[in-house]
Amino acid sequence: MHTRLKLVLLTSKVVLGLFTTLIITRSDSTSTTLQEVDDLIKREIPIGASKNEVYEFLNSRKINSSGYDVGPDPLYGLLDTARKRSRYVTAIIPQQPDPNLSDYDIRIVFYFDENLRLIDYKLQQLDNVP
Repeated sequence: MHTRLKLVLLTSKVVLGLFTTLIITRSDSTSTTLQEVDDLIKREIPIGASKNEVYEFLNSRKINSSGYDVGPDPLYGLLDTARKRSRYVTAIIPQQPDPNLSDYDIRIVFYFDENLRLIDYKLQQLDNVP
């Protein structure tokens, strides 16, 4: 009986360890960082790209985005006096594939000139606080 109890405890520890490793590995391998998004944009969407090329990039990666808009700069945290009129598209990438498990979202604001060519972009980490 004593040996059987040791075997049950050992098996429980092994299963718990494997489960913990699986969770850590899954979250580490699927987590998205600001740096990864910045590197991807720099590699895939050069300054001067068209609005349609930006949408193709977003759609090909199933990244949720807004419609093209013209108005005050949508970047969070700007003072009203710093909000200049801008042409932009916004996009959101959750940190994890399941947004309910994400600690934060990455928000991208793509800025365009009057010819609808990309002139800049900005990334923001938005914490998901319950």
